[in-house]
Amino acid sequence: LSLHDALPICPKVKSPFFPKELEVVKLFSRGYVAREIADILGKSANTVSAQLRKMTKRLKLKSNRDLIKVVHSMHL
Repeated sequence: LSLHDALPICPKVKSPFFPKELEVVKLFSRGYVAREIADILGKSANTVSAQLRKMTKRLKLKSNRDLIKVVHSMHL
């Protein structure tokens, strides 16, 4: 069982991320920090940070580094 197979899947997108989360996590996995992501997406840095925390918690990951590993394993 791979890490990807063990993750909960969001409805209709067959991904563990909701569409708005996907925008954030893709940028984060490419090395952008919360402030930069916020500027790019027109959100506050606090909103972006909260989204990252919620994704990490919902997917039962230990760290943001694990979140990045999930994104890379999915080839996003």
